[in-house]
Amino acid sequence: SILPKPKAGFTFSNVCYQNPTIFHDTSDIIPTSYFWNFGDGGPVYGVNNPRHKYAAPGQYNVHMIATLSHVCSDTVTKFVEVYPVPDAKFTSSVAGLVVQAKAIDTIESYYSWNFGDLDSLSGFYNVIHTYTKRGTYDVKLTVQNTFGCQVIKSSLEYVLDSGSGIQ
Repeated sequence: SILPKPKAGFTFSNVCYQNPTIFHDTSDIIPTSYFWNFGDGGPVYGVNNPRHKYAAPGQYNVHMIATLSHVCSDTVTKFVEVYPVPDAKFTSSVAGLVVQAKAIDTIESYYSWNFGDLDSLSGFYNVIHTYTKRGTYDVKLTVQNTFGCQVIKSSLEYVLDSGSGIQ
């Protein structure tokens, strides 16, 4: 008997670096075996809906071979992009109750600051904030790039005491 040739297919969504890309088999006939090459190293056999975490941002050609009964096969190749994540590092200085903070990476599309005192500010990579009282505050910067990849940097704590800050 003549076996039908499968029409290989898969879907996925581009992801931000450090997140897995999830591939979904959409072949028209359920293959009996699968071969995947994710474009960054060794192959994967036998998995119809694999997850793959890329080691670096970039563009990758993904190949999938769907085979029916070890005889008929079809190959599909698609282009996958793993987006870079922004850098949320920042520098700061303290003078009394006034903190000036600046994001190091200033080419991203969205910045949001949380000053740890119920006050926040969005849209600026360089900010000045005045606290109403001395204390310890956890400053957080959220940065999002045009791909929608988001990073939150926290941990600069300011102890505002005797008119000068300690980082």
